[in-house]
Amino acid sequence: MVGEQNLIVDDRFEIERLVAHGGMGSIYRAFDRVEGQPVALKLMGTLLGESEDARFTREAGLLARLHHPRIVRYLGHGRTSEGRPFLVMQWLEGEDLRTALDRGRLSLPDALCVLKGAAEAVAAVHAMGIIHRDLKPGNLFLRGGSVADLVLLDFGLARPVEPTLRLTASGALLGTPYYMAPEQATSGQALQTATDIFSLGSIFYECLAGKPPFYASHVASVLAKILFNPEVPIQTLRPSVPRAWAELLARMLSKEPARRPSDARELCGEIARLPLVTAEVERAETAPGSHALASHEEGREQTLACVMLVMFPYGTSPDAETREIIGMSERYDATRSALVRFGFAVEWLADTSLIATLSSSGAATDQARIAARGALYAREVWPEARIALATGR
Repeated sequence: MVGEQNLIVDDRFEIERLVAHGGMGSIYRAFDRVEGQPVALKLMGTLLGESEDARFTREAGLLARLHHPRIVRYLGHGRTSEGRPFLVMQWLEGEDLRTALDRGRLSLPDALCVLKGAAEAVAAVHAMGIIHRDLKPGNLFLRGGSVADLVLLDFGLARPVEPTLRLTASGALLGTPYYMAPEQATSGQALQTATDIFSLGSIFYECLAGKPPFYASHVASVLAKILFNPEVPIQTLRPSVPRAWAELLARMLSKEPARRPSDARELCGEIARLPLVTAEVERAETAPGSHALASHEEGREQTLACVMLVMFPYGTSPDAETREIIGMSERYDATRSALVRFGFAVEWLADTSLIATLSSSGAATDQARIAARGALYAREVWPEARIALATGR
């Protein structure tokens, strides 16, 4: 923030420069006058709501309990004289994995090294009964730019494992869409340690392929792909990936949490049994050709499907308690029941959108007619919503 350079926090930490700025606060490089060393200082804004303040307090408390060489080290937290919360962590030199991936995909040995280091860090988190909930390349730091010295950052969304999922009162999307598990992409589903495994799988896939397994330009489209689309098999995009790697990656990206490794400790054991890739295999790697992709598409069974996306005005939430407060429960229940009767499978996405899919072996015209009726019904119930309907294979 402008004007905060040379600010002294807690009569000890002298802010030197801004490193990153987010919606609720900023990260600064600061100098610790007591220890005589640089530190990372996370300084929150002045207008935090109760939920943001509680989230910050939880982050500081969780980080203080975690002691592992692959997790950023906690140094202290408190509040400034103006009442602004701050968190002090060790200062790291290097770059995050996001920056490295922006230059291109990783070599096979480096990709496996990233997965191994990230799994070790997350295993320490899971051992404390905590799920991270926001694993992404930007939260994996490569100290000195080395994939062998990976450190896990940012516990702003971490929380103890609970049997139910809680959204914010406004229905805000928590997490980063490209790396969300299917149970994060919908409202009301429980999150467990296997949720983090899906995110690690998405990161590993991007390290190998150069892009996330589920990509689209709109948040709702990303969430829909995570829910319904299979990822392109990694060996289609990179044939030199060993079969054992591809099989583990496919299980990590399973739509069903029970089919993934249950937690990061189990994942570490499976990684240790993977075959290593020699330099000769890496040099012999060839770019994927059109034939490999065509054979993959030809082998997949195609079904005609209609998809309807209903996007609500900002502030509308699928959260049950909030629906009751703002008087939308009846419309919500009526819409869902009617679309199910039409034959749709209905899901509320975590960004507050509704997605309904319709597929059958009947005539395409009949299916399109039913889909159109469903869309017209949704329009009657939700005149303020934006509705899109698409048909394809």
